Amino acid sequence: MKIRPLCGKLLLRVPEQEEKTVGGIIVAPGKLREGGREAFVEELPNGYNGTLNHGDRVLMPPFAGTEVRINGALLVFMKEEDLLVHFE
Repeated sequence: MKIRPLCGKLLLRVPEQEEKTVGGIIVAPGKLREGGREAFVEELPNGYNGTLNHGDRVLMPPFAGTEVRINGALLVFMKEEDLLVHFE
């Protein structure tokens, strides 16, 4: 299934890794991270002419965007201006 984000939003894929706190408590993937979550650009909107490309690694705020789960992958729709960092 091909998904194309609308209204200038980006589609980001959040890698799922089991995280543990110092006390050994398992935290749901991508949740409760201070400072942001790492993600990868999965799809760009039609007519996009910004600086990001498919597969670029970015840092997004911890609770930003709209999360969806499609085919087992955690995806987030969000605006480019809400991103914190673009790793080059």
